[in-house]
Amino acid sequence: MRTLLKRPASVAVTALFVAAGFALAATPAAADGPHLSVYTTNEGGMANFNPDDELTNACDHKTDGLRAVAILTYNSTTVEIHDATGDDGVCVLKDLDIAEGTKVTLTACLRDGADGANRYCRSKSGTA
Repeated sequence: MRTLLKRPASVAVTALFVAAGFALAATPAAADGPHLSVYTTNEGGMANFNPDDELTNACDHKTDGLRAVAILTYNSTTVEIHDATGDDGVCVLKDLDIAEGTKVTLTACLRDGADGANRYCRSKSGTA
């Protein structure tokens, strides 16, 4: 039963990201790009990027010994956010400062340890 309660918490975090993006999209200073959300190919991890406030997170959805890693690449910068706590329903969030209109690529991967090889990766591109 514990596993069943985990997914709704992560879905709620994603819903908050999407809702914040839609609310801010109506303001004149809103960013150009849509919210990005991407699951790993085995759906064990997830990454989100909200272009309105550049909030980026990593969420681990499985208790499999792997950590979820969100990799955001823009210009010549790569930022990694790690959720190494397993499927606990809590995502790791980072607030970035990216210029509006900047092209970004968000990648969600799973990794065995901080320096392990990336696995099950999937990417999406958009604009901050």
